[in-house]
Amino acid sequence: MKKITLMIALAIFSFCWQSNAQISEDFEVDPPSGWTFMQTEGDDPGFVQTSSRANSGTYSFYHNDDNIATESTSWMISPSYTVSTGDVLEFYYNHNYTSIGYGVEEGIWISTTSADPINNPGDFTLLYDLLANASEDVWTLYSQSLDAYAGQTVYFAFKYVGDWEDELYIDDFFAGAPPTCLEPSAMTANNITSTSADLSWTLGDAESMWNLEWKAGADFNPGAGEEDGSDSVSGSPEYNSQLTGLTANTEYYVYYQADCGGETSDWVAFTFTTPAAPPANDECLGAIELTVEGEIADLPSATQIPGTIAGATDSGIAAPTGTANDDVWYSFTATATDINIDVTDDFDGVIQLFSGDCNNLTSIEYDDYDSTYGNPRISRTDFVVGQTYYVRVYYYYSGTPTSSDFTIALWSTSEVLSVGDVEENSQFTYFPNPVNDKLTLNAQSNIQNVAVYNMLGQEVINASPNTLDAEVDMVNLNSGAYFVKVTIDNATKTIRVIKN
Repeated sequence: MKKITLMIALAIFSFCWQSNAQISEDFEVDPPSGWTFMQTEGDDPGFVQTSSRANSGTYSFYHNDDNIATESTSWMISPSYTVSTGDVLEFYYNHNYTSIGYGVEEGIWISTTSADPINNPGDFTLLYDLLANASEDVWTLYSQSLDAYAGQTVYFAFKYVGDWEDELYIDDFFAGAPPTCLEPSAMTANNITSTSADLSWTLGDAESMWNLEWKAGADFNPGAGEEDGSDSVSGSPEYNSQLTGLTANTEYYVYYQADCGGETSDWVAFTFTTPAAPPANDECLGAIELTVEGEIADLPSATQIPGTIAGATDSGIAAPTGTANDDVWYSFTATATDINIDVTDDFDGVIQLFSGDCNNLTSIEYDDYDSTYGNPRISRTDFVVGQTYYVRVYYYYSGTPTSSDFTIALWSTSEVLSVGDVEENSQFTYFPNPVNDKLTLNAQSNIQNVAVYNMLGQEVINASPNTLDAEVDMVNLNSGAYFVKVTIDNATKTIRVIKN
């Protein structure tokens, strides 16, 4: 016969204990106010607080008997509560390892007599068998009416019996009158960028107003003034809010509640993560200009220029193979007829070569594997000296690779001309950079067109001076980086300018 011992001191309930108007326990505080804990074996830790799983907030209470020597019985017992007609009992529960069959007994019990199931086991009646209705790795709501106990003072108790591995988690316990303002649910984040996200959710009942609070990088207590931002949203039938001014590559904690006109629901938790900010060469107009290296014997001898597709977005140009939803761009002026373009990556990358300009690209060739070096490679001997070409790199699949970094090398075994030699007829200068108000351009031939684009690829200025000298008035543009496309003698060159 196993020796039954009480291993933890009990809080003594006096006969003058005042029953609660309701019991609402989120288990964020250890120990939870008014709850008592009992177990029959000395090495049984009993029910304890954990941050490994939580239905809401940061913590729940759970039982883990991994290291106890013999089977033990543990109890977690609520404060007393006097039931009124219409009251309900609700809580969330979650299991781990029940599928292996280590569990012995788990349940929620009720007593109308005492708060001591160890010495008075007959006082407690099983309400619901948690093990027989196990919820493996998923939070599940249990709810039932308490009308059968109306007018009686009761204690609720979670019971756990076992000695190996099975884990039971409990969170968000409630006993009392059900709220009339129900919680909204099923929040989702759509159109997530590095700086914004569209949130939508399902209404709790018939409310038409909601409160939202959010914080970057850390959980917080809603309604306590700890948030980074907040919003009150109203409308029907669309229940949504757009968060702006977010930080790239950051986890955001969001709490939302229904406002039923004087009464609010409980807060509901949600998290999402913003992607990395798009690289500067995310779009063709921001292509990084490369220079062809000459008299290079092989790829290992060429300069490896680092790049990344982290945070890159879809340029909207159809992919010849795979899914180009994260492409980045490069450009170069051919200074030899034979040129090699090699990408060395840790992901399944694709490289594609174009002629033309960003508004009128023509695909020449693409590759995702070359046997010479085992990487995406384009090697041609028919480049037109003096012509500008564009290259894009992207991940073959639509998801996110484990590593987003790569290197690109642009090289030729031949002696190459200088860019200045091949652009002699269209050479131009520009100043100042950074610019405060006007950007001055000087060329040896007429400047046919000047177009200015912001970092989103939106055209903000377009002019056709048809003169050797031109001024671009940028005084009304916001501070930041811009790409200026200059067309001279039907050849186009893109420069990057900073506006103060």
